[in-house]
Amino acid sequence: FHEVGGLKVDMKIINGVPYVGMVNLHDIHFKYLGSNVADVENDGILIYRTSTISNVAVDNFPGHGIHLEGNVHDVNVNYGNVSLSKISDSVVVYSGKSGVYIRGKDAQVMVIQGVSSFYNGRRMLQEDGFGFYDESMLGNTYLACHTRNNLRAGYRAAKYMGIAPNHSLYINCYSEHSYNPVDIYMEEGRSLLDNDAMVISSLAD
Repeated sequence: FHEVGGLKVDMKIINGVPYVGMVNLHDIHFKYLGSNVADVENDGILIYRTSTISNVAVDNFPGHGIHLEGNVHDVNVNYGNVSLSKISDSVVVYSGKSGVYIRGKDAQVMVIQGVSSFYNGRRMLQEDGFGFYDESMLGNTYLACHTRNNLRAGYRAAKYMGIAPNHSLYINCYSEHSYNPVDIYMEEGRSLLDNDAMVISSLAD
């Protein structure tokens, strides 16, 4: 692993049209070494375009560990399209917010595979602190992912803007909790999924 700080990749606008070039991140350890943990907007990886992320470790950032967001036509928020992205074989730990956060109208048809997300939610925020927090418009596929000891829950699938259905699919995913008395505020072993999400052969311990 090569250890570096946080990364932000914006969507480029060329002649008024979003440029959807691919971002590829492999074999990198992103570690936050700053002292201002109150800076909850400081994400480990923040990307607004389709990406492939593999064999990456994201450690100790005060915001989200990995944050992908896509809203191509909404001028009031960040431009971008992260649909068709893939995150695989990676670890996200000790984030201030959620480990992996996906949001937007153009943030679906992604595959998140073999990713472990644990001990996230250090900022103790009321509406955050999940292993995987999906707030996409249509949903994504989670395959053989793992969570442990996150503040709120292992997995969260929420309707985008409280309206659009989130049809995220969770296949052979695992969510475990700790019996350590120090971690009694954690709510692992359960997930918060809206009715549109689907779970196949997954386990909560």
